[in-house]
Amino acid sequence: MDISRLQIDQSKMLASGAEYFKLFEKHLPTGLDSSKTVLVYEICNLSCIKKIVSLNPEAKYIVVGSKICNRALKMVLSKSIAVKYLEEFDFKETDMKFDCIIMNPPYDKNLHLRILDEALEHLKDENSLCINLSPIPRLTSIRNLYDEKTIKRNIKTKSYSKLKTVEQIKNGIELFKAGIQQHLGIQVYSTITHDIDIEKYVESELPKSIVKKIMHKCMAYSLLNVKQNGKFELPISDIHGHVGAKDFLNIMALTYEKQLQSAGRIKAKFLTEEDRHNFYIFWMSPLGKLLVSLWKVDTNVEHRYIPYAWFNNINEFVKWFDLTLEEQKLIESAMKKYEAK
Repeated sequence: MDISRLQIDQSKMLASGAEYFKLFEKHLPTGLDSSKTVLVYEICNLSCIKKIVSLNPEAKYIVVGSKICNRALKMVLSKSIAVKYLEEFDFKETDMKFDCIIMNPPYDKNLHLRILDEALEHLKDENSLCINLSPIPRLTSIRNLYDEKTIKRNIKTKSYSKLKTVEQIKNGIELFKAGIQQHLGIQVYSTITHDIDIEKYVESELPKSIVKKIMHKCMAYSLLNVKQNGKFELPISDIHGHVGAKDFLNIMALTYEKQLQSAGRIKAKFLTEEDRHNFYIFWMSPLGKLLVSLWKVDTNVEHRYIPYAWFNNINEFVKWFDLTLEEQKLIESAMKKYEAK
């Protein structure tokens, strides 16, 4: 593992150690005696670590973190607690086993998943737990309902079958006051293998059956799959919208003129100016935003989910997706939240 990539001082990201601790508190075991060993990994907040230790003061602790944080830890924690720098500890190079691992690994692409998989190899037995704070889109993403690539990638992750519970908390911006634009969650893992239910933690405002039906057709007729002809081009960027902001579900600029002038890797082509304009209008409409809500989880605009289609009214939409009257009513109800107030 490249230790240089792990030098993240989280103590500066979160003002309140008490708030940090509360995220973990209800998931942590209590009553651990001196025969139990606890690993605290990259919980770089002094107040939070002291509270964790106070829950099971008789247990043996190893605290691993950055030099910036751990210099302070060594000064205030009991000398019986082993404090190690990240350079001094690597899951791959230790044979130690732990009764409990409490961790907040760095979020560098999928680095946190690789660290988590390594950590689970060091749980002592079936009673041992790993309490992990990290991004959870792979668990809660609505894409788990319809995107085979997403599903296969998640199932390949070793930790998925060891998952016991997930609690979604806040996105990284709210929690750490930093630019981590992903939803975070507390996950509890054990050594016991569970049946993998890829849809278990997915939440959707529409029934999952409707989501699958709509998105399978969207992907079949996506901008990447449909051959387009015409001299009227509309650029569609790879990144648009901000997590937690009003523009999150916008995949285009606020005005048609700005969209025409934008830079986009993908350029949809149309036979007429009217078709191009109608395409833009639809994707900025409540119905268009409802469709975007079925796949957008971050700032990325995923062209493989955007169908080369536009609709002037709900009836055209219902006909194209072959929806029932009952499904139409659910769509109409769901799109109300995206109507301008």
